[in-house]
Amino acid sequence: MNELRVLAMQPRYGPRSEVWLQRMLGMIEDSLVGVACYDPRGASGEIPIADLRPWWGKLAHRFNFYVGFKGAKAKALEHAIASINPTVIFTQYINFALAFESSLRKHQIPVVVHVHGYDVTCDYRRPNWPHDRAFSRNYRQRVVELSHNATLIANSEFTRQRLIDAGCN
Repeated sequence: MNELRVLAMQPRYGPRSEVWLQRMLGMIEDSLVGVACYDPRGASGEIPIADLRPWWGKLAHRFNFYVGFKGAKAKALEHAIASINPTVIFTQYINFALAFESSLRKHQIPVVVHVHGYDVTCDYRRPNWPHDRAFSRNYRQRVVELSHNATLIANSEFTRQRLIDAGCN
């Protein structure tokens, strides 16, 4: 039997508001071989952390300036996958998984996505600008397509029903 080697993917690592996330990582610590995230502040150094945001992306974020860095993120994830060599990728939030969809497919490693609710609210609006869609118009279609290539875990019955209503199986 193959050794289970889990690479966890999540937007941030260690924010106080996401204690549940740290607990979840603790539950899989025997198999956890790395974490890939945008913001590794709070990392303990005991486990490899792959920072998915390039240095200029960090600088732009600090000054609240949007800079697209899709290619750099994908390259950072692909480097992490190659160096950590996971057998499973466990991602938080379906929109975060979609941001890396091409890299995840490229490596043909099983992907598990923990879905939280807002990330399957396909018509979700930005809190600071309610007229602006948080997700693209084809977001629902992308969620359904991802559900064919990944295992989705809903955090509640409500979220599970939203996935079903969107067309996920």
